Amino acid sequence: MRLEVFGKQRTNKDGKPFTTYLSRITNMKTGEVISVQIKFRTGVEVPKELPIVANIEKKNANLVKENWENEDGETGVKHVLWVSAVTSYEDYIDHTLDDFE
Repeated sequence: MRLEVFGKQRTNKDGKPFTTYLSRITNMKTGEVISVQIKFRTGVEVPKELPIVANIEKKNANLVKENWENEDGETGVKHVLWVSAVTSYEDYIDHTLDDFE
């Protein structure tokens, strides 16, 4: 599985900074693209520079749906991809401006 991993810098309640890792995966049966938060299990090399491409074998990851509710009572489902091993990392190359001058 080839994942384009992006990061968002955040701060916890104690003011300590941390990174939330994000990507998208495609449901092969429906074609639906799903945004996922990536969580790396203890001992997995976490990417230091973002964005980056992570190559992961499906047997080393699992997808979990988590329900959430905010302070306003709005609810939803968050998809979390737990990764227990990364095969390799590659540099991310942005092609969004290739068709522009």
